[in-house]
Amino acid sequence: MNLQVEPPEKKSKRKKKTSPSPSTSPSFSLLPDEIIVSCLALISRAYYPRLSIISKSFWSLLSSKQLYTARSHIGSTEQCLYVCLSDERYQSRQWFVPAGLTLI
Repeated sequence: MNLQVEPPEKKSKRKKKTSPSPSTSPSFSLLPDEIIVSCLALISRAYYPRLSIISKSFWSLLSSKQLYTARSHIGSTEQCLYVCLSDERYQSRQWFVPAGLTLI
């Protein structure tokens, strides 16, 4: 019986580009809140609804007085329309900022 062993295929010298695993990739949440607030203060409020769904901590920072204060200090305030909806059955009010709506 004649068995021939095939030579191994030549391996490419190029390394595959892989994205870093979630455990080793840099995370915005590892930064101190003060730095995150400074970065968020530079972003238009029109993007806040989208950013708020990233995590509970982002939502908390976006609705904080700390962010409002940071925006005021750098002169990045925007006028916006607030809408209050109330439900008489439950005697509750909810405030909304229509997404993407800023007043000039």
